[in-house]
Amino acid sequence: MLMSRTLFGVILLLGSISSNLVAGAASPEQTYVRPLNEDCVARELGNSLGPDGSLFPTPFVMDGDDSTRDGFKTTVNTAVGFTVTYYDTYKVVDNTISGQTYVLYVCGSDKPSVGAPGVSEDAKFFQIPLTSVSVAETVPYAFLEALGVDDRVHDVSPFVTSACGQKRVNECGKSAPAYVDFASNSLNQTVVKNAKANVDSIIVSSGEDDSVFLSFDAEDDPGVLNRAEWIKYLGLFFNKEKYASDIYNGIVESYEETAKAAAEKGESKPRIAWVSHFVYGDDEHYDVSLAAYKKQYIDDANGQNVDIDEILKEYPGARVSAFSPTTVEFAWDGNDSFETKEEAQKAFVEFMSSLDGVIDETFAMDPMAYGVEEFKKEFGLTNADAKTLSWLEPGLIFRLDGELSETKGLDWFETAFTRPDLVLKDVDRVVDSSRQGSVRDSDDVVWMRSIAETPRINTANDCTRVSACDDKATTICPFVASCEDGGTRLLKEDSFDSGVCDYQTCIQQVDEPADTAQMAAPAVILLTLLIVFVEALINFC
Repeated sequence: MLMSRTLFGVILLLGSISSNLVAGAASPEQTYVRPLNEDCVARELGNSLGPDGSLFPTPFVMDGDDSTRDGFKTTVNTAVGFTVTYYDTYKVVDNTISGQTYVLYVCGSDKPSVGAPGVSEDAKFFQIPLTSVSVAETVPYAFLEALGVDDRVHDVSPFVTSACGQKRVNECGKSAPAYVDFASNSLNQTVVKNAKANVDSIIVSSGEDDSVFLSFDAEDDPGVLNRAEWIKYLGLFFNKEKYASDIYNGIVESYEETAKAAAEKGESKPRIAWVSHFVYGDDEHYDVSLAAYKKQYIDDANGQNVDIDEILKEYPGARVSAFSPTTVEFAWDGNDSFETKEEAQKAFVEFMSSLDGVIDETFAMDPMAYGVEEFKKEFGLTNADAKTLSWLEPGLIFRLDGELSETKGLDWFETAFTRPDLVLKDVDRVVDSSRQGSVRDSDDVVWMRSIAETPRINTANDCTRVSACDDKATTICPFVASCEDGGTRLLKEDSFDSGVCDYQTCIQQVDEPADTAQMAAPAVILLTLLIVFVEALINFC
């Protein structure tokens, strides 16, 4: 057994190298070899097909908004940014945001050839489930945790806010390197080469061409539920897309329940805006953000958004940001702006006086020390200004720093992408408080604290998922297993996420034609004797 596994490992390595040459992947070459383990289909099964004609049986494929079956392939469309097409022995994932295509085949089965249906020359190949991934950014790590495959993370961004992510970095030394040399704005090939010896994928939010990079672009997919749906995208690379679909469906149901309850709270719609004071070097201005996802949250919480055209018309010195078409700046740099800071500040206070509550996104070096007085200072509010803001005294100022890492990083920029239903609950509290004129008590606030509340801090000590740095990854069972008679059987659906591979009972094949012949033999003999007897009787007569 040891000999055969070693030999197969060499074959996998040679196949990996040859595939990089065929696909034209950038050097340095991949040197990490995926281990043969319980994740893989048995070699005797190879490319044998499951009971429904596929290594990806129907009970385990991804849910989608649109699914079409065309002969040997099934295409599933979901969020705007990706689709998947299932073939009998592999699946092809198209990331329409990064423009990259991934061919995923189960370890133990044969690698598809370039030119096979759906397999283009520029496609990247991954054996799945992935076993060792480098997560260079924090958002995809949150999705991996939600998917339950963070035990396959080799290293993670040192800026991670998750308790277990912090434990991996601080206690296990699993801090992801910087793959981009910012001085040259290009990949650091030495760092990439070192990573390729330890991981089968590096997850980033940009479409790097190198074969080891996997592009994850949830942040660029419009709509809060669209972004959450990218858990299915990552699920495809771990053969957990059905599990991911179930998670997503639960999030959608929870989101819709909150939106429905908010809509029933009356016709009064408080006017809410996302505001901030931006300072970077000599660049300074007061901002109003009207990003589509922020407006969606306010709408679904039964609040009223501000209007960008209305702001520009009402305040002639305001302008649309050159960096974001959904941000209005109250600036004073002489470039289509107010003439002085005092004029800009006065106009911004006047704008804020039209609101019923604010969500303050101003950066704070120490969020723990940011309170009402700090808010007043940031926006230059005088006592006279304060009297024009009806929401100031009751503290209807809400911050996004309700949950922090030990280094004061905001979990809002990490985990909030995975749970829009919980974000909507937070926003519902903002809107509801602004409607009633006082901060509503709540025990389930995650990210949006009122300015009088103290942020919570996550530390590595809060992690319960990681018991030791060398924890073994939970097995992800193949969907199909072989039977002694050469047939196949399906994984039991209730055992899929347990890590224990429990399959349906093999059905013994019955040789029906042979049994039928045996049963028919006596009747044939009897009929023959009857014919002989009749002929003899006729001759006698």
